[in-house]
Amino acid sequence: MGTLWWRLNIEMNSYHNYIPANARVNIEFSKDEPVSFSYPREWTYWKAVWKIAYSNVFLLWITINFKTISYVSWVALPVLSLKYLFFPVSVYLPGDFIVYDWTFILRLLLSILIFFMYFYGLPALFTLWLAQDKDKMARWIPKIGYWARIMLRGYEAVKVWEAKDIVDNKLVLPNFSNVYLDYEASGSMGECLERIQVLEYKFDWVKKGVFKKKEKNDYVWYAVFTFKQMPQDGSLKVKFI
Repeated sequence: MGTLWWRLNIEMNSYHNYIPANARVNIEFSKDEPVSFSYPREWTYWKAVWKIAYSNVFLLWITINFKTISYVSWVALPVLSLKYLFFPVSVYLPGDFIVYDWTFILRLLLSILIFFMYFYGLPALFTLWLAQDKDKMARWIPKIGYWARIMLRGYEAVKVWEAKDIVDNKLVLPNFSNVYLDYEASGSMGECLERIQVLEYKFDWVKKGVFKKKEKNDYVWYAVFTFKQMPQDGSLKVKFI
C-alpha cells in the first residue's frame, strides 16, 4: 500500500479525497469501506488548491530550475575559467556617468515581468489547469509533492521494525510530514496488521506579526500501526517523508 498525502491504494483499489491538503487517515482492513479521511483545519477546495497544491507545484518548479542551474554551473564555470586563464580579454569600462534612458527602464521592467511570470506564473497556470479536474488533481498533486521533496532532499527516510519491537500490539512512527508513506509488511506481521492511523500532533501554531493568527497544526504528524494479535515473525518496512 502506498499513500501520497491523501491518496491511497489498497489491494488495487484507489482511495482519495478531493481536498489537496494534509489529512488524517484511518485504515481498518476489516471494514467494507476501510479508508476514511478528516482534516485538522477547515478547508474549501479552492483555498486548499492555492495554499497547498500551488505551493507544491511551485516548490517542484523552483527545485527543477535551480538544480538545473547548479548542474550546468559545475560544467560551465571550469570551462569559462580555463578560457579566461589562457585567452584573456580586454574589458572596456565607460566613464563614471551612465545615462539610463526609457528604453533601458522598459527592458528592465520587461525582464522583471518575465522573471515573475516564469517562476510564479507558470506554476499558477499549471495548478489552475489541474484544479479544473478534481480526479486529475488528486492523481498528480501527491506525486508532485513527493518528487519536489525527493529532489530537494535527495532521499526518503526508511524505518524497519521486527516482531520483537511491537509494544501493546502497536508500532509508532513518531514524526513525519505526511507527504508520503509507504509500507511493506511480511510474515505474520502482515497477516496480523489490523489498522493504520495517520494523525497530527495536537497543538497550535501562532503566527507573529501585527495581527497574531493561531492555526491548528497540520505539519507534524505520526503514524500508528495496530496489530490484532502479537505477531511471531516478519517485518514492517516503512518509507516516509
